[in-house]
Amino acid sequence: MYYDEQGRHSRTKKAICDRDGRLREGCTVIEKGEVYEKTIFAGKIKHFKEKAFQEEVKQLFTEINNSFIKDESRRLQIFDRDSVYLPTKKIGKNNPREEQIKADNAVRQEWNRAADGALVSGVPEKDILAVKHKQISEEIRDSIHKAGNQLGLFADVIKRAIETLRGLTRAARVPKKPKLTVDLKEFGEMGTTKESLDLIQGQIAKLDKRITAKQAYIDKLTYPWKKVKALKELSELVNRRAALEDSLA
Repeated sequence: MYYDEQGRHSRTKKAICDRDGRLREGCTVIEKGEVYEKTIFAGKIKHFKEKAFQEEVKQLFTEINNSFIKDESRRLQIFDRDSVYLPTKKIGKNNPREEQIKADNAVRQEWNRAADGALVSGVPEKDILAVKHKQISEEIRDSIHKAGNQLGLFADVIKRAIETLRGLTRAARVPKKPKLTVDLKEFGEMGTTKESLDLIQGQIAKLDKRITAKQAYIDKLTYPWKKVKALKELSELVNRRAALEDSLA
């Protein structure tokens, strides 16, 4: 068997020899009867072991599965690790850590409910993500680095983060004190002006009633001299009303 410098199989010895018929440096010859290794597969591709490839495959198979599901409410979704929520872990059959995983999933769900409450209460998503990153991701990473994996450590970290998140939720639910945007002196003058306007409007309303009553009285009169006197009184009422209307401006 003849192999060139790159380890590729060559059919003849001539293919791995120079012009003088000597074996080129880096080429090998395995004589008949000797044991040799045959490479069937190519070298490992690191990308296939990376999380990015795992996410690509998840996305691909989720899309394939959903293409056969007509009901949108039953379609699968891929968990977004950049969201404010924590994923729960699947418990396999005969898993010796079943009870621990159940306990961890319970506190994960408690955090997710607290995150829902915070979002509904108006806590910005960036603030929730900051708590998740600093008090969960960093805390757990540092704890594992210092003390290794310990039972109950994860739950303690999550519970402390939940208390912080609930504090943000309570703060968001407290109504903010309104800020005064009007000058106090100007506001006082506006109040005085409104009182004056209300007083004039009240006087105009009273005059309207008297004018209406006077007009009804004049319509019933039969003697001319009585009508003249009543018309003068009506004219005075109308003039007073016009003066009040002018003062409103």
